[in-house]
Amino acid sequence: MPNRDFRSWRGAGLMMRTPLHHYHVDAGARMVEFAGWEMPLTYEGLIKEHHHTRNHASFFDVSHMGRVEFRGADAEKLLERLNTRKIGSMQVGQSRYSHMCREDGGILDDVIVSRFEDHFLVVCNASNREKLLAWWNEHKSGLDVAIEDKTFETAMVAIQGPETIDTLSELLPIDLRGLKRYHFTTGRVIGADYFIARSGYTGEDGVEIILPAHLATTALNMLVTQSADKGRPIKPAGLGARDTLRT
Repeated sequence: MPNRDFRSWRGAGLMMRTPLHHYHVDAGARMVEFAGWEMPLTYEGLIKEHHHTRNHASFFDVSHMGRVEFRGADAEKLLERLNTRKIGSMQVGQSRYSHMCREDGGILDDVIVSRFEDHFLVVCNASNREKLLAWWNEHKSGLDVAIEDKTFETAMVAIQGPETIDTLSELLPIDLRGLKRYHFTTGRVIGADYFIARSGYTGEDGVEIILPAHLATTALNMLVTQSADKGRPIKPAGLGARDTLRT
């Protein structure tokens, strides 16, 4: 959906919706408010979704999380200053879990920083995105850094479970079996660029995928249909299972 739709909903005091909102509704999800977003809590039931993730593979819509790019000659310098982890030592294709802190050491948020050839990507929690944007812009004064919020232009899906890597390696034009934990790769599917990182929070193996918002539903339907055809269905899971699985 266009960027203006998200912002007009917020301005009217309504919940924001991810690019996969209509998918969730059509799938019969129970929708709830979470950090200002209308998100799926459950589909078939929390216990079923929990066990399907532990034994097979499930997808979670995490498009509400912030996705912000840092570009410019001083992008590394700024991120090195604001993160608790070393950023300068990261290799292209590597992601790193870190914390953003105030000057007094208080934690603003936990984030994942990914290094590309010409920029960095920071994924943050939905409830802290606006606060962090203000913080980053305040601290970039005098530096050659462009900060671009890509949250409303993209969708983000986490696919988690022991069957994830083998199934996606057969469905996507890349083999993920050699991708290390907290590393990422990029590719193209249905004419659009995507980012796929071997990361997650469920205690199971899995990936997190970022792709253009307008293609999210089409791409997800393809994955769901094709994985079912292979006898290893990737099923939707909501916020409830995300919390019970969290490690």
